[in-house]
Amino acid sequence: MILISSSLAFPFTRDREEAFWREESWRIELVANTLHPDIPLGRKKKKHTCLYGGGDIEWIRKFTLTAKAVAEDVGNLWRCCT
Repeated sequence: MILISSSLAFPFTRDREEAFWREESWRIELVANTLHPDIPLGRKKKKHTCLYGGGDIEWIRKFTLTAKAVAEDVGNLWRCCT
């Protein structure tokens, strides 16, 4: 709550938290701004953002390679067809 609403989160009570979530909607800015400062800029440029992670570093490496290959293929297809 502090990251999202700063001092407005105080006092920290269950009722305050429930009220906060009734007013707030889940959106990428809730987490993205604290992960990397360029994510909101990328969204303004209509770029896609994929948040992933976990404890299995091999899965993360495979996913990263696959995601990069797909993005490259889509980019090549787009350039080819426009």
